[in-house]
Amino acid sequence: MNVHERIPQDLLYRIYGNSLAVIMSVKENRVILLQDEPLKVWKQVVREHKIDQRDYLTLQQFFELGLLENRGAFENPNITGRKNKIQ
Repeated sequence: MNVHERIPQDLLYRIYGNSLAVIMSVKENRVILLQDEPLKVWKQVVREHKIDQRDYLTLQQFFELGLLENRGAFENPNITGRKNKIQ
């Protein structure tokens, strides 16, 4: 599945290997930390611009947190699964 979402211009991020991603919203002056499964999904979005259908709920959280924009490019209300906690 190909993803066409964009990362907002006011976000700065750094990925530290397979252990942590630190994302800062300059506009909102907040920091979000990603580990484990959300980190894996973030790396796929940033580096490969592809995601697995099973990651839909994590992507929904990314939209809610403002980590991605253009939600309409990726909609699939029929997918159910475990929601990953994002700090």
